[in-house]
Parts: sequence; C-alpha cells; structure tokens
Amino acid sequence: MASKSSSSAEYTRDCLEGVNQHWFERNNSPFSNLLSEKSNFIQFNHCYAVGDRTDKGLAALLSGWPGEPGTGILFSPNRWNLLQGLPRELSNSGYKSEFWYGGDISFANQDAFLRQMGMDFIYEETDIKQRIENLKSIDSKLLKWGYSDLTMAALLEKSKTNSTSTKYISKRNNTPVNQPVFKTWLTLSSHEPFDELANTENMNQKEQFQETLKKVDLAVFRYLDALKKSSEWENSMVIIVSDHGKVFGLEDVKWSESEFFRIPLWIGGGALKSNLKGQNWTANVSQSDIYATLAQMLSVDWQHESNPWGRSMINFNSSSTAICFKGEYSILVSETKESFGHLHDKLRTSDSLDLYRRALQSKILRKYFRF
Repeated sequence: MASKSSSSAEYTRDCLEGVNQHWFERNNSPFSNLLSEKSNFIQFNHCYAVGDRTDKGLAALLSGWPGEPGTGILFSPNRWNLLQGLPRELSNSGYKSEFWYGGDISFANQDAFLRQMGMDFIYEETDIKQRIENLKSIDSKLLKWGYSDLTMAALLEKSKTNSTSTKYISKRNNTPVNQPVFKTWLTLSSHEPFDELANTENMNQKEQFQETLKKVDLAVFRYLDALKKSSEWENSMVIIVSDHGKVFGLEDVKWSESEFFRIPLWIGGGALKSNLKGQNWTANVSQSDIYATLAQMLSVDWQHESNPWGRSMINFNSSSTAICFKGEYSILVSETKESFGHLHDKLRTSDSLDLYRRALQSKILRKYFRF
C-alpha cells in the first residue's frame, strides 16, 4: 500500500471509542466530515473487532492478539512476554512511537501493556493538563473519562513533537535521515455518560450517542485536515479504526450477531498509492489483521511466523473470515454466513462452519494457556 520514505513521515492511527460501521453507512451519518474525505482512503466495510472492550481492541491493534473468551489478555500480565509489540517491531526500522489519550491510561492495565509493547511515549490526562497549561491557547473541556476529543485534536495540532524531525542513522545505508513517528490517538467523547453534550434532558441514550459521534467526527476531521495542510502529508499514513462496537443504533439495521462487532477501518493518507484511494474492500478482515498489515508495510524485518494470528491485507488471498469474542461466546463470520455459540455448547459435527469456529477457538485457548 505504501513504502516508508526517508523524509519525515507520520503514521497515525485514530482509534475511535465504541463506533460501529453502520454509523458510517446510514443516511444522515454523524460522520459527515470524515465521509467527505473517503476519497483519500481505502475502506474496509467488513472489518470485525476481536472483542467488546477497549483493552481487547488495544491487544489486537498493538500485538495482533486475536482475542479469547472471558476477560481479555490485558488482565493477564504474565502472558504478555511472548506477544510481539508493534511499536517495538517498528522501532527496529527507526520509528518512534507515541500514544495519546485524554484520560487515565492506567485503567485495565493499559499503561503497563503499552510499555510492554514498546511504546516510547505515553501522553495521558496528567501530561495533557500540563501541555494545555503551557500552551494557554486551547479551550479545554474535561469530561468524566478525560479531556474531550475536540480538546485533544487542538492539542495534537498545536503541540507537534520533534519526533518527525529528529535525525537517526539508517540501518540500511548508515546515513542520517528524519525519524518517522508511529502515533496512536484513542478517543473517548463517545463513551457514556455522554457529558460532551450540554443538554441531554430530552434525548434518549441512542440520540445522545449519535450526537457525541458528531463531536468525534469533527475532532478527527480537524486533526486530519491539519495533517493534510502540513509538509508531512505526502509521507503520512492514517488509519481510522474502532476499538469495539456498541448496541446503540443496531435496531435500525437487519439484526445479526456480527453487526455488533463490525467496525470501521479506513487506511489512507498521502502515502497511499493512488490506485487504492476511494476503494471499498469487501472481504472480511479482523481487527488483529491490522498489526500484520502495518508491520509488513513499515518494517523491513517483519516475518509472519513471529505472529501467526494476523493476516496481512496486502495482496489479500487468505480465507475471508473473522472470529470475535464476547464473554464466553464466540462468533465466526465467513463470506456468506456466520456461526455463533457458547464455549460449552454441544458439538454440531454436521456443521462445518461450527467446527471451524471451535477449532480456531481451541487453537487460541491452547496458545493462551501455553504462555
């Protein structure tokens, strides 16, 4: 999709809190600003989250972990040592990594996990407060979960780090080049209790959620627009993806279990090849595939054998399936149908898709408890 340039570059991943794909597809979508930019992206309309919580999404996005029944792997620190961290993988090719979040990143062991995965810099609520005070030119808004996404967008635009202009010695030819940065921003304004909104007395939860999505849309669009106007745009790759889905709004679509897990995935930016821009990808892909895709695109040392779960979406020719977990239930989504069941359901030997789902689930559990 893109190759790393020796000039300054920024690879940004905007991780949206709890956003399903159907919000991008409906009439009067709350993501009107981002939809106006879709010609700069390839869109994966059938990407599925591995689980139902932010911590599970981070494990998939930063280590390629495919999820598991029950609580996520972030609650098992003794099993982290064998995970391959994408920030550490990219550091071998000269990338510096940053994680931005307006709230308390220690929640659900996320801070410790990010550091274990090799994240160089983590900017969370305490750091954000100090930066806002130093700049004195940002209208900040503090919500229950942390600083609003609009505040974060303004901060990210105004407080550019020196990461992209720092010189490092290329491992390829021992010459000094501008150091690229791998940046992740986790949004939070769309999380309950929706206190981004000033007046919610006459709104139900679905309406409140939809209105907060408009704020998220504007915040991400403003950051994207600032990046487009910068000298870094031509060498930048931007990924817009959600950490997990929610039930809000699903009553308006034909119900299936998979719709809960179907999330947006856009990959674009100035570095994306022009023949891919504006395309809609129809194959089923998993949130855990993003790790393999980015690692292959950006790291010269990446090998699939080091992390067998994710499949690179470059020249995609693997089986078009995705497996997702919620509690002790799992769902396997294939090209034409899906298999859904409890961990201890009776085996249906005549159902090939059910057998495949159970085989994948068993493989994951064996790997999990082997750590």
